[in-house]
Amino acid sequence: MENSMDVFDFSGALSVISDALRYHKVVILVVTALVFSLAIFYHWVWPPLYKANAVITVEATTDIQRDNFYKEWNPFRKEDGRTEIELMKSGAVLKQVIKQQQLRFNDVYHSPMTQLSYFWETSWLGRNYKSLKRWILGESELGKLSPAEKELAKTVKGLRAGFNIEVAGDVLAGTVYAKGPSPRIADITNTFLDAYLDWRTERQLQEARQAFTALDQELEKQQVLLNSMAKKRVNFLSTNQLVFDFNKETLELEQLVSLEADIAGTKINIANLKGSLTEIETQLAQEPPTKITNSVAELNSVREEARLRHMGLQTELIRQKNRYRQNSPEILELQSDLEKTKNLIDTNPRLIEKSIQTGLNTIRESLIGERSNKKTQLAGLEASLKQMDKISTEFYIRHANVPQLAEELPDLDRNYRIAQEVFALLSTKRAQAAVSLSAGTSALASYQIIDYASRPASQSWPLAKYLYPGALIFGLILGVFAAVLKNMLSGKVYSRHLLNDTNNTPLYATLNMTQNLGVDSIKLRTIKDQKS
Repeated sequence: MENSMDVFDFSGALSVISDALRYHKVVILVVTALVFSLAIFYHWVWPPLYKANAVITVEATTDIQRDNFYKEWNPFRKEDGRTEIELMKSGAVLKQVIKQQQLRFNDVYHSPMTQLSYFWETSWLGRNYKSLKRWILGESELGKLSPAEKELAKTVKGLRAGFNIEVAGDVLAGTVYAKGPSPRIADITNTFLDAYLDWRTERQLQEARQAFTALDQELEKQQVLLNSMAKKRVNFLSTNQLVFDFNKETLELEQLVSLEADIAGTKINIANLKGSLTEIETQLAQEPPTKITNSVAELNSVREEARLRHMGLQTELIRQKNRYRQNSPEILELQSDLEKTKNLIDTNPRLIEKSIQTGLNTIRESLIGERSNKKTQLAGLEASLKQMDKISTEFYIRHANVPQLAEELPDLDRNYRIAQEVFALLSTKRAQAAVSLSAGTSALASYQIIDYASRPASQSWPLAKYLYPGALIFGLILGVFAAVLKNMLSGKVYSRHLLNDTNNTPLYATLNMTQNLGVDSIKLRTIKDQKS
């Protein structure tokens, strides 16, 4: 039955390891000793690691009850919860911790690469390499820093790497994990927490101070602007003679409407009076200045005589017609006389005034009096109309720019109201900043320390009880691996492999080589002898 390629040959692997253990014991021992020596060297030169833990809490970003309570008291007391965690490891806080604890680079946590870099920088080879590099390339920007500045920068970096803050939950309760080579890690951690709390309070007070100063300056500017706008508005009202905005103009417009109605009525009355005067003048032209008041009349003697003569001629004509023809001279003469007497009768009145008494015409005098009265009324109405026209013209002149003023004044009022609102808002905010500045140290912070760190009882690493057994085990494993690798790379074939060969490879004899007195001797042993 053929062997499957997918099946691992455990017996072969164990055989390889067994050969390595049998024939390469020295390699295993050397590698194990080397690894163990490295562990001892690591334990000797590598700085110890101490750990300490502290518990903090930060208010949630949304906390309606607290936010409403501190809204008008101290709005600067709170940051976003995640921002608090980031700000805790800021450079300002870490520098304050370094200053208070008088820390140096050897007192803070070093990552493995940082520690190796430190070994390299402090070694003789590393120092000379840097000197050669500066001699060839010149001084770098980093090299221009003073040793104290370099030390501080490395200390800040190491201290930041030594702190890890983990939070959980809506309230953002978290644990501060600190590690470092100094047994004072608990003191460093507690100083770190207190330093952040002090820095946080000072930063919030500084924010309140800056807000108060900025608001105070803006408030002064707004006060000047508000006074300027108020003065501009008063000047606008005074220049345009506006009283209580447009109240006076509104009343004047109402009066103007009434005045125009009065002017129209006055014009109608004037037209009536002029028409009446025209009619009176017409009647006066028809009335004589004087009129007969009393007269005595008698019959007109001339007319009476003519009438009697006419009657006598008529009688004579009748009589003569009987004697003469119609066209006879006698008849024609009589007819002519009759015509003349008739004309005389017609041209003379029947009565003639014997005596006449005249006097003033009362109708004319009445008309003259009424005309004088009408003229007086007309003069009064015309004078009144002239004055009303003058007042109306003045009203129109004064109110000609009222529409423009009505557009300008609301703009002034709107800007003035906006300035007042801005001033009131700035005043409120400045008062709030003043309250925050006064109560900045008394308001409960949204960041609190629940449990300070305790001093560690022992170092966390390296621990000999774990390091040395682990190094021994790892050295043995690495030694076996090196022995197996050496065995595979050597190319030797051992007789027991051939004797236990399952592939039926023909083997006739083996050569046993020994060295005696400088002469190699070869002894041939048959397969039968070896098996026996």
